[in-house]
Amino acid sequence: LQADANAQTAFQLLQQISKMYAGDFFEFDPYFEDADLQRTHFSNLYRKTLVTAAGIYARERDFQKMVEVTERALQLDPLDESIWRLHFQALDNSGNRNAALKKYAGLQKLLKKELDSEPDEETRNFIARLRAK
Repeated sequence: LQADANAQTAFQLLQQISKMYAGDFFEFDPYFEDADLQRTHFSNLYRKTLVTAAGIYARERDFQKMVEVTERALQLDPLDESIWRLHFQALDNSGNRNAALKKYAGLQKLLKKELDSEPDEETRNFIARLRAK
């Protein structure tokens, strides 16, 4: 019971942190070099918070909230395939498999354009399992 209470408290803190994040540190001055480390640090913390929240929403089977937090995480790092896989999982589990497959096509285009590469093997295998359902 105590573990459940601690997990609930931690989750509430994650939600509060997520609401407090207002964007990049000193985003109004992207050339302020002294802020680069902190900007990256806070952005990474926020991304990790969103990914952790996605995992919690998955365990609670609240897939719509999982979709929302993975979308926010992808805004921070649209090339992170581990977040994309969470997003595809959330879409599929919320009954939107076709949306997941369409977004996968978009990811393929994005990776080709930005990195001249294809999705990694783990992502391709994940999508193959989705298609096989």
